[in-house]
Amino acid sequence: MDINSTSPALVFSALGDDTRLELIQRLLEGTPKSVSYLSRGFNISRQAIRKHLHHLEKAGLIRPTKVGREQLFQIQIEQIESSCKYLEEISSQWDIHLKNLKTLLEDKA
Repeated sequence: MDINSTSPALVFSALGDDTRLELIQRLLEGTPKSVSYLSRGFNISRQAIRKHLHHLEKAGLIRPTKVGREQLFQIQIEQIESSCKYLEEISSQWDIHLKNLKTLLEDKA
């Protein structure tokens, strides 16, 4: 991952929660969203939503912006893309190692 990006463990930990995944999904709709909007349909308090948003912000996945008295949140697509790139690199490494293992086992057989 890029040196300026958040650690992969922090990103994937933040994404390892159903509520946070739903919040990301809502933020992918495009325009910045308020906590009030993001809270709709959840059976948890706005305070709990704020805690989930804090985890996403700490992982670099979202960014808050103050507009008047309201705080709006928007997705940080660069961090999502960086995380996807990281997964592709890991996947590529696994493919190489599995191919080497297969070759080794076939040679021994």
